[in-house]
Amino acid sequence: MFWRKCSFIMVIAVAIIAYADVSVIPTDATQTAPKLAYSFVWEIATYDQWVRTGMLDLDLVNPYGERPILWIASGSLKGQFVFPDSVPASEEFDHYIDYSFDIDVIDKSYSVTVPGSHCISVLRSTIRDEMGQSVTWQTPYFQMAFQALSGNVESWVDVVKDSVADFDWNDQLIIIPAFEASGDDGGDYIREVATTYPELADEIIEALGRGATIYAEGNGAYLLEALGIIPEGTVDISDYVDGVPSAGMLAGVEVVDDMHPLGFVSLSPGLYTVWGPTFSDDFRTILRFTDTWDDGDIGKPAAIEISGEDAYGGKILLVSGMPTAGMLQGEDEYQWQWSANAILSAFAKKLLYVRSVHSPVTLPESTHVAPFAIPADDSVTIEVTVKMRNLWDEPINNIDIYENKSGYLFYVDCPSGPTPSIAGNSIHWTLSGSVSYTHLTLPTN
Repeated sequence: MFWRKCSFIMVIAVAIIAYADVSVIPTDATQTAPKLAYSFVWEIATYDQWVRTGMLDLDLVNPYGERPILWIASGSLKGQFVFPDSVPASEEFDHYIDYSFDIDVIDKSYSVTVPGSHCISVLRSTIRDEMGQSVTWQTPYFQMAFQALSGNVESWVDVVKDSVADFDWNDQLIIIPAFEASGDDGGDYIREVATTYPELADEIIEALGRGATIYAEGNGAYLLEALGIIPEGTVDISDYVDGVPSAGMLAGVEVVDDMHPLGFVSLSPGLYTVWGPTFSDDFRTILRFTDTWDDGDIGKPAAIEISGEDAYGGKILLVSGMPTAGMLQGEDEYQWQWSANAILSAFAKKLLYVRSVHSPVTLPESTHVAPFAIPADDSVTIEVTVKMRNLWDEPINNIDIYENKSGYLFYVDCPSGPTPSIAGNSIHWTLSGSVSYTHLTLPTN
């Protein structure tokens, strides 16, 4: 049997200003095929893209390595996607080449990366209403939304029952759908779930501790309060908000925090809102209502985010409206952009992290094989390089990096940079202090 050896190298370097060609993918009114554009972004974010199709921006990628997708959060390109390669000619959405793009003059941007399959869970309650239907009526709407975005919902999304609450270890997004209203304040079914399955709180808290995002629409946000995960009074389902009936139940909103991906939505005129809860002002407010059926609701938070210690190390994104239901029930053709941006925000990181592999195997010139090919009948040392870059104009401190290698690869060393700890097939680095621009090269045998 032949074995491969892996060597990991970390190089911390200073960024050098350089211009490079990138593909800009608009998400505003200049985009004539926004759904196709978002589907392409999902494809890039979810699959290991190792083969380039054009010129690469080497400030953002390594040759023969993963190609990231950036989501710009400041400047003239705010809200647009940037791909450091050429978009294939077969794609039918609008995009253009920016020949003067320089990541060093972009103050804030995100890297969108989805960490493998089965990293999203949608909750479905086993509690039934009088008609025998699950009280989480919005669950299938999310399944349809992911099918439209990815074209393969089974690969990415698990539907998890509240009675089991067994979230995958790789889950980075857990969605709590809206519930059927019942009782005087509409929350009887939600409280029944919380009292029947109290262990659900432990599972959600454990996922938050791994850095997951919890996303809830409508009264689904109240489940987190009923479970004791967020403070009492954060979600008031008795004081509900409705959109304007003459506008198809759309509620007008204004962006309060334009650094959050929900603030990047520009195609939709409002948020589909029916019996939306009133949120507390105690946390990060992203959107506020500007036009509602009851003028008394104007100014209330329409979307909030809880993070850090208040969210057990993860993030909790709560939206009073139900844009995922509005995709089918409403009249706004762009309502889906709220849902898509909320979903992608769970995978939008301020740290760029891309990997590449180099194999020392020498092949005949007539053999058209990229230099990351590993021979099947020989033992060689390959080199894995990880490129990291802080995409935000604020320090990112004390980073933990985990890589999992295949069982037939042997770790050799990390000749440059901090020495990792090895536990089975897991390789773990801790980078103390502030990180701006870093290379990790990981030779592996």
